[in-house]
Amino acid sequence: MDAASEEFESNGYTRAKTAKIAKKAGVSETLLFKHFGSKANLFHDTIFKPFNEHFAEFKASHPIAEGDSQERLAVTRQYVREVQEFLAKHAGMLMLLITTQSYESREVKGIDNVKGLHDYLSMTAKNIESRLQGPPNIEPLLLSCISFSTILSCVLFKDWLFPKGAGDDQTISEAITNFVLGGVNANLCKESEHGAPLQ
Repeated sequence: MDAASEEFESNGYTRAKTAKIAKKAGVSETLLFKHFGSKANLFHDTIFKPFNEHFAEFKASHPIAEGDSQERLAVTRQYVREVQEFLAKHAGMLMLLITTQSYESREVKGIDNVKGLHDYLSMTAKNIESRLQGPPNIEPLLLSCISFSTILSCVLFKDWLFPKGAGDDQTISEAITNFVLGGVNANLCKESEHGAPLQ
């Protein structure tokens, strides 16, 4: 997948060659197709499999004691920061996915399925659901989609979205984290009769 990521980023989806990917990875092209089935599947997995692995690894390495809201907040804050770093690291492949789907859709078959992303969003929604006490203010899957798209757009289009003087990288990252946490917390809080969330 590292070899595929390099090849796709260097040459785009259409011009990337599976033979080159296999050679770079030190395997036969036959083995590559045996594992992935098609170039489209390889492209899809190269982009989305790391998301699911990152989430699973983070969750396994950051257990939270039942009822410890301070620890939960600290871990959630850490996760949002890590997602920003992770997306920045994989920005090239994500931009490639956007441009490939936007401009090469007639030539490209089979990459319109973003199941990997939907799997990731479902996992994060289940994590939000597990913390609810009572009905949510926002459905967890919708909240997961909005939170992820906020982080994704802020990372991918940082140069467009944040003019000079808006803040340095750390200030922007912290603002994104606080914004996302605000949405997550609003979903976990019960509302008073006036509609304001109660902590």
